[in-house]
Amino acid sequence: MPTASADTIIRRVRPTPSIPVIQQLQATGKILYVAEKVLANAPRSHDTETDVHFFKIGKWIDRDEVLREEFASRNLCPADVDALIAVNRDDPLFSDTHQNATHWYDGREWCYLSFRPRLGHRSATAGTNYMKGWQHFWWFAGVPVRDKRITMR
Repeated sequence: MPTASADTIIRRVRPTPSIPVIQQLQATGKILYVAEKVLANAPRSHDTETDVHFFKIGKWIDRDEVLREEFASRNLCPADVDALIAVNRDDPLFSDTHQNATHWYDGREWCYLSFRPRLGHRSATAGTNYMKGWQHFWWFAGVPVRDKRITMR
């Protein structure tokens, strides 16, 4: 059962890292705007089950350091792509009202995977350097630091 507060939503999911990311995304039924080379370096899940915490900052974020601090203040690290896809797979309507994303650094640049309505349909987008900033409406996906072997760089 999902839990929620005014600025936090928690969803328990079962990621499927044995399935290639592009196939998982196709299974969501979303229109895909993805750079597969970006997904090739995305962090993958090590968990069979995890809680994904979504939080909303409610203001423009234009520096990754600010986002890093927001995750750290909640004892979270960014969710891996498998966990984020699982949330949006299990609840196809979630991104209609909670535009959500995760991001990672691939050693050269910041990358992201996001779910939101776009041009009248539900979409998933993977790319780099999200518009040089995140708007106020985004819900960021994180997992408890204790549950992950990856952390933000």
